[in-house]
Amino acid sequence: MKKIFVITLAIAAMFSFAGASFAEDSKSVELIDRFIKAVEKGTVDVSYTMESKSRRGDTETVSVSKSYFVNAKKFVTETEFDGNSVKVAIDPAGSWLHDRGKNVLMPLEGQAAAKFDLQGALVKLGQACDISESREGDDTVFTLVHKERKLKTVFTAGKDGYLVKMVMKNEKGDTLSESVYKDYKFGKIDESHFKKPEGVKLYNADGTPKEEAPAPATEKK
Repeated sequence: MKKIFVITLAIAAMFSFAGASFAEDSKSVELIDRFIKAVEKGTVDVSYTMESKSRRGDTETVSVSKSYFVNAKKFVTETEFDGNSVKVAIDPAGSWLHDRGKNVLMPLEGQAAAKFDLQGALVKLGQACDISESREGDDTVFTLVHKERKLKTVFTAGKDGYLVKMVMKNEKGDTLSESVYKDYKFGKIDESHFKKPEGVKLYNADGTPKEEAPAPATEKK
């Protein structure tokens, strides 16, 4: 089920960034702390929609995600892109991915689950980048430039402190992806979002079909 792994990576790309050396000066540490707090503000008892466009060569991919956050360690993201519909549930009690098109459910464990470590990803992103902060009207803009890959990621937080936009550009200044955050709703997240669907095909974490346990042998009389 290679396609499932591709989908997993596509969803995880929203959270996973490569790490590098720690920032050393106190100003950078303070900026990183403010940046992390700005992002984490949108991860407690909140739901929102993220619309994204990304480009690789001549191919443009459009995705729409609906996220439901209890906190940064427990959340659900439902994403539609390229005709795929995928639900990812990150939960300390057990994380999983549901490919709705194929009606396949597989657990997210080990490295696959680690790709959705939002807090860890934010820390690594801050460490891997030179970071600056500016103002655009009532908005706060955090600009991060990766020290090695030179990718530039610009996060914009509205006057209420919640993210409203994210843009990633390459070293040449070409836009690689652009995301808009909207439709914020606040309040306790219903636990039903974390309920596993029924009647699905079960797969192992490595993407192979899960073998059904053999029926118990009947004793011959």
